[in-house]
Formats: sequence, structure tokens, C-alpha cells
Amino acid sequence: MMSCYLLLVLFCKIACGLSLVTSSTQNLENKETLTCFMSSDPEAVNARQLHGSHSDEGLLWSRASSAAAPLPRCSSSSFSPPPSHCELCLLEVVYVICDNLPNGVELYLEGPGKPYKSSRCTCPTLPPADAQQRKLFILIGCVIIIAVFITGVVLYWRCKS
Repeated sequence: MMSCYLLLVLFCKIACGLSLVTSSTQNLENKETLTCFMSSDPEAVNARQLHGSHSDEGLLWSRASSAAAPLPRCSSSSFSPPPSHCELCLLEVVYVICDNLPNGVELYLEGPGKPYKSSRCTCPTLPPADAQQRKLFILIGCVIIIAVFITGVVLYWRCKS
């Protein structure tokens, strides 16, 4: 009976592990036209505009003036900046992901009345949009299977004695 329990636990661990391996991630480093920047300034989440120069010309990204919504979480399904433009997203820090920027361009990330420092970085590996939800469903499924099995074993031993 114990070997059945071990097999079930092993099966659940393998199933949970496979789901994590097969969940797709997008490595932006492989896309040659992308340039990435990051800002670790906690206030950068309030950014309103991104320029490619010190003037208001060369607008590469802007948040709708009425939008008070937070920056989106970085995920592989939400990112495809148009050529010569950028997208902003949030992982642990604010990432600026730009497509087909001219060489040597300097970015100026601005919020309400103040600039935020940003620096060039390697592009992050973006998790799939539903990765957390998928992990949760698989974990719940494994817990239910184990609980049913343990209940069966307990009932078997109680009825036997």
C-alpha cells in the first residue's frame, strides 16, 4: 500500500514539474531589434512619458493623461512594441522595452514634474501571462489527488481493523 502512495506522490511531482517546464516564456534577448532599459526608482511606476531626447519631441511612449491604472506586469503575451516605440512594464523594477531604436539614443523617462533614472540592461525573460494561474490549478489538483488517496488509505485501514 505504501508503494502506491509513493507512486502517486511521484506522479504528482512529475506532473507539477512538467507543467512548469512546458509553460512558455519569452526570452527577449533573442529578438535582435529590441533594446531594454530599466529603472529601479520606486517612483518610476508613475511615469507618464518616455522621450528619446531632452525635448518633448521624439515621444516613444506615453500613458493616457487620465489613466491612473498601474503599469502592466511584464508577460510574454503583452509585449510587442511597435517599431521605433517602447512599452513599459513592471517585474521587480520598471522595464522599458523598445523596438528598433536608433543607435546611441538616450531615453528620458518622466513622471509628473520629475525625471526618473533609467539604464540600459539585458532584456528580461518574460513569464507567460497565465503562469501563476496555471501553477495554482496544478498545485490544487495535486493536493486533491493526494488527499483522496490518503483518505482512501485511512478508510481501508479503519475498515480492516
